[in-house]
Amino acid sequence: MADIDACKFLYLAEAVGAPGNSLRLVLDEASAGPKPTSYASVLDGFPAGDRAAIATVLSGSSPIEHSSDDRTFEVTWEGYVAFAITDETFALGESGSPADGSSLFEEFRESKFLDYIASSTHNHFKEERRHWSIYCLNHCIDVVSTTPPTIRLIQ
Repeated sequence: MADIDACKFLYLAEAVGAPGNSLRLVLDEASAGPKPTSYASVLDGFPAGDRAAIATVLSGSSPIEHSSDDRTFEVTWEGYVAFAITDETFALGESGSPADGSSLFEEFRESKFLDYIASSTHNHFKEERRHWSIYCLNHCIDVVSTTPPTIRLIQ
């Protein structure tokens, strides 16, 4: 988890619910790329009267992209109770988790998501369930499982 949490930015590249109730995620590390020489292609989508103000905001920005210098991780749960993938625009995250982006991969033993899963599923085996959250630029992933994930660097 520490290697992933050390990343500044992540993108969810792939999510596969595999046979046997396993879950495989591919996460791409991302970094700020070079500043574009022109923002014309972005500005074309805005009304002419707004373009100067938007160009001022964009002038200090860089695209955040996965490059050949960035790592790719595979995160696999061999069994899960439930998982959810939420568009980052709509995700609230867990209360008490850092909203400043200081942690991209967290484990919870108590959470709203665990409460929801406990109220909507059976726990026949009375195993402790844990909740992992991964915060990417494009999606937020929540996984409840009785076993921790396996993390492997694949690039």
